Amino acid sequence: MSEWHPIETAPRDGTVVLIYQPADEGDDIPAVIQVARYEATYFDPNIFQWREAEGEQYETYSPTHWMPLPLPPTQ
Repeated sequence: MSEWHPIETAPRDGTVVLIYQPADEGDDIPAVIQVARYEATYFDPNIFQWREAEGEQYETYSPTHWMPLPLPPTQ
């Protein structure tokens, strides 16, 4: 499987990847690993954010790392 890479090296063309967002030290929010893509916000096509690849359109993330999706099973 691939290694995690710094988020600065992630594709910014809408490619779906795994992202990692560490736990927020002052909050009860745990670390997150999410299937996501970098895309324009729903409200402003000039503002881009990391968002879930499918599902909730308002959830955004501030990841520190990313990795390509693994290959699917062969059977």
